[in-house]
Amino acid sequence: CLWVAFRNADPTTLLGVLAGASIPYILLSAAFNLVSAFVKCTKMGVLVRPITRIRYRDLFAAEMVSVLVDTIFPLRLHEFVRAYLLSRRGTLSASFVFGAEFVVKVVEALLLTGGLLALSALAVMPAWAITGIRSMVVLAWMAALFLIVMVRWPTLGNIPFGLLARVKMRGTTRVGQMITDALDGISRTAVKPSALLGVLFVTATEWLLLAGSLWSAALAVGVHLSPVELLGFLLANHLAFAVPSSTSGSIGIYEATGTMTMVLLFAMQQ
Repeated sequence: CLWVAFRNADPTTLLGVLAGASIPYILLSAAFNLVSAFVKCTKMGVLVRPITRIRYRDLFAAEMVSVLVDTIFPLRLHEFVRAYLLSRRGTLSASFVFGAEFVVKVVEALLLTGGLLALSALAVMPAWAITGIRSMVVLAWMAALFLIVMVRWPTLGNIPFGLLARVKMRGTTRVGQMITDALDGISRTAVKPSALLGVLFVTATEWLLLAGSLWSAALAVGVHLSPVELLGFLLANHLAFAVPSSTSGSIGIYEATGTMTMVLLFAMQQ
């Protein structure tokens, strides 16, 4: 992916651009990015607050450790690590927190697909992009429908435990309990509209801060992004993060996605 991102870049020109980058804009971009991290970690606290309160320092610590794990290990382990760390600091099980993580992901997916629909209305996009956006919208609403089903019939979460408890194998009861706890985490957190709106607000604020970081970073190297280009760049990078990559911290994934997105958006704006 790094090769895809930089295959057409002239090294001398690239180094010249970096050497002339604006330090104040770089610092502003870093500040936006830092504040977004302080905001992002509150999502889980907002979601489970009707059930229990998690201290902010525990939320922030779990978020920073999960980012470190995502950077070092080439697997999507950070969600499990974050759930485990939060369970150690409170009364909720790791499986319950992981179920709540799924609720957060659904809210993010709905916001992401909403942004993609807005982007498709603001820019003339190729047919393959429109097809992809429609597919993502369908998947996001299917996930939302699953939340509605779990809220309407929360006892469905007991089925896995009952089925696996009948299997006379070592560990099956434990696995069934973990699945039940995760489904319980979904049904009990998704039932509160105020909590879901809180997660939506926090996510929108986080993404606005990241947009500010992208805008500042672009200005640092003399690139002026229009609102449409900024929206497309931000959404594309979030989509890239959602893809389970084989590289630690998605190194190369972001660069390739950003490069191709800017080329595509620039072509669409002409």
